[in-house]
Amino acid sequence: MDLQYRWLTEIQPQDAVKLEHLLMASIADDGMLGFGESDSALIADYVAHLGAKLNNHIIHILLIDDVMSGRAAGVVVVTQIAHKTSCHIAELSKVIIEPTFRGAGLLKMGLRKVCQKATSMGVTRFIFDVREDTPSAKLWHALGFETYGRLTDYSHYQGKLHAGLFMTARIEDLHAR
Repeated sequence: MDLQYRWLTEIQPQDAVKLEHLLMASIADDGMLGFGESDSALIADYVAHLGAKLNNHIIHILLIDDVMSGRAAGVVVVTQIAHKTSCHIAELSKVIIEPTFRGAGLLKMGLRKVCQKATSMGVTRFIFDVREDTPSAKLWHALGFETYGRLTDYSHYQGKLHAGLFMTARIEDLHAR
């Protein structure tokens, strides 16, 4: 596996296609909240919205490319809190690993890159939310994130109510791991 980790400065058309495919694959695998179905128009709008936020320096996007296939293997979207008293905190607002790449260690390396970027931005703590009782929740806990809150009414999906966990980790602690 030949992976390239790169911070986007803008979303080029080829990157938009990769991101759309990544989102669709995650939705099909039931691995992502926020979208109820694989609606390509909705996904394209979401990617365009990400591009606008990136252009306005509201978010940072780490794209993980699989060089051999030309597909996106993963993405991490980082949103630094804009308030002066809370700008030491950044939210991992979207983290997706393409289903066929899960379990291959991409997230650990990606998290290293995100920690390095966050440190350069003056960020000392991450926050993240995830659906409870999922492999993702277990993975984030194993990576060193701690739960600081739980919301029983986190998500309504296909007529079911899902609880969510709000997690946090200090970047210093993540570096030490």
